[in-house]
Amino acid sequence: MKKCLFMLFLVMGLVGCASMDKGRQVKLHGLIMDSDGNGVASYKVMKKDKVVGYSNDSGYFDLDAVYGEGVDFILEKNNWETVRFSEENSDFNKLYVFKVRDVDSICREIEGKLDSRDFEGIECILDSVDDEFNNNPRIKYLKAVTFYKQGKTEDALVLLSDECFLDFNEEYVKDFVELIEKVQGGNNG
Repeated sequence: MKKCLFMLFLVMGLVGCASMDKGRQVKLHGLIMDSDGNGVASYKVMKKDKVVGYSNDSGYFDLDAVYGEGVDFILEKNNWETVRFSEENSDFNKLYVFKVRDVDSICREIEGKLDSRDFEGIECILDSVDDEFNNNPRIKYLKAVTFYKQGKTEDALVLLSDECFLDFNEEYVKDFVELIEKVQGGNNG
């Protein structure tokens, strides 16, 4: 009985000590890394649509927070994936690590899968990219190439007719459209 009472008082004491820290200003620490494990500099750290900092050359950033309250922030950089992070009970002793990809690395992943005709792998990559990258002309072009290699020429032509290609090496796209139309003509006649 004495042991139970002692444990009860110990637990109550620890809970009381923990609650004393609530409301204290603290820093949440994070690291942004690319797919090779290198830190990514100049990521914008935003809290409630306000820029509160940037990642340094090593990819490190910190964020002001209040102990006992949740955190909610966005990490953004042009041509890189956007990270949206929200957590009610953050561990401020922890270093939060976020792995991100840029357009170039996503395209390299897709091209590698195209070479081996791993269409399921390509679909997984495309499903994993942010909406902002779905309209990227390079990624959309590779998606059209994937459709073409699968014999889905109509789907490829629909993608290639998108206006996002107006600023993207137009001759390259026109040549590919002509190739697809020749293939279609050969299959239809």
